[in-house]
Amino acid sequence: MAILDANNVTVCMHEKPAGSVPAKGAADVRRYERHWTPVHIDIHTNDFDAVVAKVRAEGGHVEMEFRDHGPKPAAFCCDPFGNGFCVIGERAK
Repeated sequence: MAILDANNVTVCMHEKPAGSVPAKGAADVRRYERHWTPVHIDIHTNDFDAVVAKVRAEGGHVEMEFRDHGPKPAAFCCDPFGNGFCVIGERAK
């Protein structure tokens, strides 16, 4: 994993091998033709709503959004080209 901390934003990059399952219980596996990549990016932010809004405003897609599941809000997103990434908010206080 590589971590980049810059100006109040933390970006974590995880390598995900071909054939691995993208999420628990998923019926599909990772394939790296076209838009799939062996690198997965998580964008950690203290302003989850603003970053998710920016993804949409810039032509990205929010495929799934979790606000009340798990310890932190999360959004599974992709850019206009189909490259996946996640937006992760701060823990609920």
